[in-house]
Amino acid sequence: MSQNLTSPPDANIPISETDPRNWRYIAEGGSTIVFSYDGPRNFYIDGTVVRLRKSPLLPSDLTPPTSTGKAGQDADDPTVDFQEHVISRLVPAEFLPRLEHVQVERGWLEKMVSIHDEKRPAKRRAMDGIDLNRTRAVLATDLIGDKGWAVEIKPKWGFKPNTAFLAPASRSVKSRVCRFCMKKYADKKTHPGAHVPAYCPLELYSPDPERVKKALYALWDDWVQSNGTINMLRIFVNGKVLDPSKVNAVSLSNPRQTLSESSAEVLAGQIDPDHAFSPYTLSSDLRTKFAETVMLILMDHPALPKLSELQGSLDSLDIEGLSALVTGKTATEYPNEPLPLLDMPEVQTEDPTLDEWRRFLNAYFHHKPDDGLTAPTDFRAFTHGMSQKRYYMLAYLLSASFKDCSIIIRGHEDNVKSATVTIIDLDSKSLGRMRKWENLDRDVVKCEGKLGASTQRWESMKENTNRPEWCTCLAVLGQRNITTDMAEGERT
Repeated sequence: MSQNLTSPPDANIPISETDPRNWRYIAEGGSTIVFSYDGPRNFYIDGTVVRLRKSPLLPSDLTPPTSTGKAGQDADDPTVDFQEHVISRLVPAEFLPRLEHVQVERGWLEKMVSIHDEKRPAKRRAMDGIDLNRTRAVLATDLIGDKGWAVEIKPKWGFKPNTAFLAPASRSVKSRVCRFCMKKYADKKTHPGAHVPAYCPLELYSPDPERVKKALYALWDDWVQSNGTINMLRIFVNGKVLDPSKVNAVSLSNPRQTLSESSAEVLAGQIDPDHAFSPYTLSSDLRTKFAETVMLILMDHPALPKLSELQGSLDSLDIEGLSALVTGKTATEYPNEPLPLLDMPEVQTEDPTLDEWRRFLNAYFHHKPDDGLTAPTDFRAFTHGMSQKRYYMLAYLLSASFKDCSIIIRGHEDNVKSATVTIIDLDSKSLGRMRKWENLDRDVVKCEGKLGASTQRWESMKENTNRPEWCTCLAVLGQRNITTDMAEGERT
């Protein structure tokens, strides 16, 4: 992640003056741990979470963690500035969480470790911990809350690529199967015993309510059958993560058992308080009610169409087309040969600054970069002090942020229309990841190419397991005009 994104904001909010016992461990990712404020009323901090940066542990010593930055360093988390100066120009403010810098002190961070570290997963504790050398953290909207229910979904890629610049072999695959479904088959080849998701993103992005419900059923089933290890879906009840293993573990012998505040029964009462759920059919009934309720919320909210539009318009060439532009030649034998893009010095250049992102967005809004491009000679030159090559590289980079984000749906008992949908985890990406993305693209296209020669094998799997393992993304998405098929000038 680029360190150039951070400009010195005002970060004088006294988070370190709060009692560390008034923060509740929520979750963590690869780089941060999230805590929710649960203390005395505080006008500024009520309804927020604090995101603390992590650093890896020394192999020979579990404490303290080794810092990835210098003591007193200000550029701790560029996400705040990236959202303020880049994302907010593309996404309406009501779709985004509040994000701002706050100051923290070492003594307060040490107390947070001593009080909360045991609540973290053991596997995480063995790998990393709160970075005690950081002087700043990020304060954000608490989208989960301590009452009611919330759902976090990682929707992934909501479009299929422009085929104008693809090699024949990859064009055959990429025009037929979506990126996520290609990857899940590649993952199955690498990890034969792993759960294969039934979920297909293009179902979730569809304008058809039945297809959206199908995607939500698949997300629920994947969540239950993988015991939550596939991070596409998380469900929160009263501020706590619902354990998928407990959804099917309702006590039939004692339906009047004392309920935990994050149980499936409590979720059932919150998601539909007027429905009398039977303990004998709670799992299937709750699955149905979940899919129906979340479908209505998503169909009534423009967040997913916006995500798909940005993904497709920013990645208007696919990584193969990007290589053709930067290098002036195509990889006709792709995926059996690497893209020449990876050998170009442009790929290794420094990540964009905020000023360069500003100039990029000026060009993006001024032009229609996906209008009528059917051959490399059609790439247009851009003004705003940016070359066409650099423009498309930054566009691809920004599209990656929208492909990898999540949405949080916060439910309300009284009215589906009062539910909120917020887009989160819109972090900046680094150009240094381009090689990884190209290698991954080659791997999934190769695997899918082998699959395409034997679709009967997959159809047999579908019949035997009664699960839609074969990609369901071939249906048309035209009603929402989500992304442009530039090769044919049509909407896919």
